[in-house]
Amino acid sequence: MKFLNLLHKHHYLWLAGVLLLAGCQGSGNKDVKEEQTNVAKSADKEGIRALTINGSIKSPPKNGVVVLEKLVNRKYTPVDSAQLNNGKFVFEVKVSEPEFYRLLMFKKQQIYMLLTDKDLEVVADATVPEIPYTVKGSQDMAYYREANRLVNKLGQQQNALASKYVLAKKSQKAEADELYKQLIELQKKGIAQVKGMIDTIQPSIAALYASNILNPDEEHAYLTELVTKLRKNYPKSRYVKRLAEYLKSIEKWTVGKPAPEISLPSPEGKVIKLSDLKGKLVLIDFWASWCKPCRKENPHVVKVYNEYKDRGFEIFGVSLDRNKKDWVKAIKADGLEWLHVSDLKMWNSEAAQTYNVRAIPKTFLIDKQGNILAKDLRGEALKERIGKELN
Repeated sequence: MKFLNLLHKHHYLWLAGVLLLAGCQGSGNKDVKEEQTNVAKSADKEGIRALTINGSIKSPPKNGVVVLEKLVNRKYTPVDSAQLNNGKFVFEVKVSEPEFYRLLMFKKQQIYMLLTDKDLEVVADATVPEIPYTVKGSQDMAYYREANRLVNKLGQQQNALASKYVLAKKSQKAEADELYKQLIELQKKGIAQVKGMIDTIQPSIAALYASNILNPDEEHAYLTELVTKLRKNYPKSRYVKRLAEYLKSIEKWTVGKPAPEISLPSPEGKVIKLSDLKGKLVLIDFWASWCKPCRKENPHVVKVYNEYKDRGFEIFGVSLDRNKKDWVKAIKADGLEWLHVSDLKMWNSEAAQTYNVRAIPKTFLIDKQGNILAKDLRGEALKERIGKELN
């Protein structure tokens, strides 16, 4: 589930994001074997726990096989399999910290599990196409399923409303603006629900999964506090460690922090500083002439600029071009009448390095005091936020 996926905003799914940051590069069974070897080597220090997963399947297929997969290096990888015996199966798993696993049931159903310090019991019914199931034995697992249901529910609501919005927007229907407001309200309610769940289930490691839809830029302080609490219960968890490291890495560019200085030459060779614009609402726009999504977005940015340029709004365009002629040509072709700077070093641009820009278009909205207000605003979201700040 990606919150406001169709509105071109930043969204976060930690199970596919932060949890996946736990792995190094590479994938496959080799990684599983290496990880198991590392666990074995540290058994004396880490306190390995042997856990059992007992399963019972009603009306299983003949010669049915259940596959156990573990989240390793950004993907679920098979680590074991079991032939059913009278509808029963057993897996023995060794863990030294909370781990995410899943069962692949006859290539039809995936049962996601969180293993901590308790054995699990899985009961499923193969007579139903979707293979309904229950997993018992661990409070963390119960919290995990509860969080999973909430995230999925919010995702379904979001996607349904977003689809209506996109169709209305394409058809230029008057209801598009109202649908957009409903999407924003749905997002706010969803975030409140998720925070409520996290506050209820923490310090369970399942709270990390429940933070799926929280934007770490906007919820940096909240997530940092969550990490502090989780560390007390799971001091060795690589998932908690990676989230902590990620939050630390983006702290410099977090909403509410002072915007780092940018001092680069304009097309005419004059050095322009971001700090020279204090007292204005400023949009830092990282783009390039060769970036198709950037060029596609430019007409929307031009429209917003023309509407608010006389009310204390300025755009500070930072190009990741290498060729000056291409840069200047694109400025003229797209009618970008705001401030432009570049050191013509593409991804090695000093400003791009300072702001950790790894993809474009990338925007930062800076308030009149020089602090970061928001990031990655585009389209209607950009127009709405600027209007809110200046009205």
